[in-house]
Amino acid sequence: MLADRLRELVAAGLVTHDQLPPGPATYTLTTDGRALLPALEQIRAWAQHRTP
Repeated sequence: MLADRLRELVAAGLVTHDQLPPGPATYTLTTDGRALLPALEQIRAWAQHRTP
């Protein structure tokens, strides 16, 4: 399930995927992905105030 979401984010251009043998895969936000951070922070703050 996580792998599916990561593939979707890569396909949407929000993250990049790199895998260098023999290490694990790494995912990095793209410029478009970083542009979403302020909106995601606002959603996080909204949710935090509404959960016990």
